[in-house]
Amino acid sequence: MADISLLDKSYNKDNSENYHISLQVDTEGFSYCILDKASRRYVAFQKFILGKHVDTETLIHKLEKTIQEDELLGFQFNSAFFLYLTQKSTLVPEVFFDESNLRDYFEFNQALDELDELHYNLIPEISASDVFAIPTYLANLVYSKFKGVKYYHQAVPFIRSAINDFPKPTSVHISLNPGFFDIVVKQDNRLKLYNTFLFQNDTDLLYYVMFTIKQLKLDAETVPFTICGEMSDRVSYQESLSRYIPNIMYLDPVSPKFSGIFDRISRHKYFNLFYLYNCE
Repeated sequence: MADISLLDKSYNKDNSENYHISLQVDTEGFSYCILDKASRRYVAFQKFILGKHVDTETLIHKLEKTIQEDELLGFQFNSAFFLYLTQKSTLVPEVFFDESNLRDYFEFNQALDELDELHYNLIPEISASDVFAIPTYLANLVYSKFKGVKYYHQAVPFIRSAINDFPKPTSVHISLNPGFFDIVVKQDNRLKLYNTFLFQNDTDLLYYVMFTIKQLKLDAETVPFTICGEMSDRVSYQESLSRYIPNIMYLDPVSPKFSGIFDRISRHKYFNLFYLYNCE
């Protein structure tokens, strides 16, 4: 049973072939949302907490069981996107990019696990591709259930939204995930920095954020900041950041549209999942 379950009264299982599904897996959970492509409106959302600090094998076993048992996932969808939250990625400028060299690009920054496989996404706004790793068994599990699924890394919706949709030419965006956070800095409507940091508490979070903006010579008191992600509602994180950053706000998705039942949740917590449909 889902820990959070939203289902609009307009949802029609017999119309699933006209629906799009976006799915997300991180180290602790699994969630998905369903979009009515005709109205460009989300009509369903499910969130499953699979456990904290579980190993990959246990996570995949729980995910496989959840996918098999969840009633809404038993239908055919028009299209499917899968978002995997991981720190294991590398941005490669298009001028240097060659699909045959994915492993070389990836291993420049980190080791590739023998049970992982590589994927990549083009981010046209920054003329770069994001190379990332997914456990092979997980990728195969998703593909067996959703034929033609497209795989994405969380940097893609996060960066594209900052460049395309946030109105200020210079801004800082923080996505707080379980165990790590991503940060995007935009200056003059161009990507200045994308990075990811492990953190355990509000002290770690504040240190890395303030170190980043200091290195880039930004004024924490005037530059706009946004936060989103699963951990963005944690009060200690908000209080720690707001002591030094007065202009901080939630990053809420505005497109596609949402059924009224989505007012029951904090949509900024699932920003990348909800924005993913825009990245096709």
